[in-house]
Amino acid sequence: VVRQFMILQKMVDCPDLQEFTASDVMISNLVTAELNSSVAVVRNLMLSKGISHIPVVDQTGNLKGIVTANDLVGNFFKPRERVTVGERKGEKEQLLKVSIKGVVDRHPVDATPRTKLTNVIREMVKQNKGYCLVIEKNKPVGIITPRDIIGLLVEFKPRVQIPLYIF
Repeated sequence: VVRQFMILQKMVDCPDLQEFTASDVMISNLVTAELNSSVAVVRNLMLSKGISHIPVVDQTGNLKGIVTANDLVGNFFKPRERVTVGERKGEKEQLLKVSIKGVVDRHPVDATPRTKLTNVIREMVKQNKGYCLVIEKNKPVGIITPRDIIGLLVEFKPRVQIPLYIF
């Protein structure tokens, strides 16, 4: 099995990546949520936009953390093995009205737009995180995920060296 993190670990030492910065690969059209947003709102944003990471900001747009799909699944949704006596449909709906405040990762991996991509990758691998928020003046301006980094591989073409023989 080949996992994204295994590929990232190998990419850290790739000399071809030395020229790239965070701003070269970041996704800049961010969807954000506020600390008082409900789990239902954040979950619906993730589903409708096809994303799994949402930066959390305050009313002025300053970064407060990040919520990931894994955070929501791990804290609010559990596999349903069987219905227990007394369980009601409304219990699940009430749970989704809870604020995301308690699950926000307040220490996200972050970088500036000018940070070298190899440093971004190194920090993501070190902290075992599937994202890096790109921030400027404490405001999120972009996000980088393993998919964005691995996508660079299609831009590299193999170097063909023609053998030269001198007789």
